[in-house]
Amino acid sequence: MVFYLLKDLGRIRRGIIKAIPLAYRQQATRILIVLDEKVGAYLRGNILRCTFVGLLTGFGLFIMGLPFYFVLGVFAGLMNIIYYIGPYIAAVPAVLISLSPDTPGSIVIMLFYVFIQALDAFVLTPLLLGKAVDVKPFTIIVSILIGAKLMGILGIILAIPFAATLKVVINLYLNDNNSI
Repeated sequence: MVFYLLKDLGRIRRGIIKAIPLAYRQQATRILIVLDEKVGAYLRGNILRCTFVGLLTGFGLFIMGLPFYFVLGVFAGLMNIIYYIGPYIAAVPAVLISLSPDTPGSIVIMLFYVFIQALDAFVLTPLLLGKAVDVKPFTIIVSILIGAKLMGILGIILAIPFAATLKVVINLYLNDNNSI
């Protein structure tokens, strides 16, 4: 689905623009261009965030002497894309490996994963994604909390792009169309 959506994105965008009344078409085009940039920046920021989590996890597991640290780090980075559930899924193999002899204890591994996720939630997400979409870190945290409360996991995923969209639209109308 994503392939076909991306393939037809230009036609979809033109269709949306044609559906908007002529008087508002220029503003709508400007908003769509900025939103396209923000969503792209959000996706790039998310990939960067997940890469950092994977690298930090792999490096930390290497330092602790856990076998398969590289694979576990890559897996942690990939699973980090799935908010809230992914990090737990990523921790399971590491905890299971830690049950074997001559490895760090399971509690140490679990605490390490909790530390990495706290670092991700309170430092990487607000800074990297906030910078990517040009929204302050505090606003990112608040929007994620509101999104989680209103819509659960889907709200968490959509909170940052929605906050960026809201900022673009508000800036457009408050600053007399000059801020975009």
